[in-house]
Amino acid sequence: MKNAGVPEGQISLFDMFSSPVVDLPLDWDAFSDTGMEETADADRGEAKSAADALILSLTTRGRVDIGFMSSVTGMTPENVTEALRGSIYQNPETWDEDSCKGWETADEYLSGNLIRKWNAAKQADRKYIGCFRENISAIEKVMPPTVAT
Repeated sequence: MKNAGVPEGQISLFDMFSSPVVDLPLDWDAFSDTGMEETADADRGEAKSAADALILSLTTRGRVDIGFMSSVTGMTPENVTEALRGSIYQNPETWDEDSCKGWETADEYLSGNLIRKWNAAKQADRKYIGCFRENISAIEKVMPPTVAT
């Protein structure tokens, strides 16, 4: 299943989290409180790639957290965002002029009120001279044609 809101060549959240269902017997006694705490302790986690860090961030933090992803990969925040270009977008309405804030998955950013997001990206792109050009292009690719009334 291909998500129409995700640019060609990029991975959607659906693709990241979907896999065949495998019915494996579980040894529930192996899940002690101590073991679960250590497993769920994201600050001890590490990721081999920015894509792995994105999955870890979404599953442990519930959002795209560039600082966290940088810490678990050892990459700079700039390298993380560059590696995930097209899979994440910085929302000009929530970034608060901070390069690590306001990031959303492509699925989230390229859905909802696209006209409002397109207008915000156009305005921010004019103010910050080209910083949101990719946002505008991505929104235009998925925005349905305007229906004349």
